[in-house]
Amino acid sequence: MAKLAPLISDDFDASELRPDQLKTLLAQTDALIAGFTEIGKRLRAQIEDDMDVNNRSDSININGLHVADITLRMGGKGKSKCVDQQAYVDWLLANGKEDMTETVTVPVKAALEASYIDNLVSLEFADADTGEVTKPVGEYPAGCELGKGSAGGISVSYVKDVYQELLATLKPSNMMGLLTSGHVEEEPEAGEPEW
Repeated sequence: MAKLAPLISDDFDASELRPDQLKTLLAQTDALIAGFTEIGKRLRAQIEDDMDVNNRSDSININGLHVADITLRMGGKGKSKCVDQQAYVDWLLANGKEDMTETVTVPVKAALEASYIDNLVSLEFADADTGEVTKPVGEYPAGCELGKGSAGGISVSYVKDVYQELLATLKPSNMMGLLTSGHVEEEPEAGEPEW
């Protein structure tokens, strides 16, 4: 069965809203996401507790329409793995297991610093015997590359425990309007009735 796709109108347009309304709508939307995410976690936990291990799948029908299947996945046993190779090597050597280790040449820590690699990028290297350029200026040494930068954008930091108050400011008709018609009604001017 397919994953649930986001339900939003192709006509989504909030361009008629003032900047303060856009920011309020973003805060309310984030509050809804956080709230529904928590609800989803709690529902999943309750359903997992309630589902019979012998009957691990249920169909979900709403008004006679089959909309989803819920399946209880059985967890598996974790696999042993090494999370600190140097500590493991030290232990193997200290416990007579030298045959399970090998010596590997790796760059020293300073050679892995971004500033050192950037310096190498700015230099040209040539073969000592032939004089042939092996790395022109601006090219990265083999095995090195420019890492992905961080994306710009906006971030929203919320006052602690503000979700209840923020959710109380929501107009359900506006949120449903965004999802289905792609439009949000402007807030009435002061003194105008809300209906």
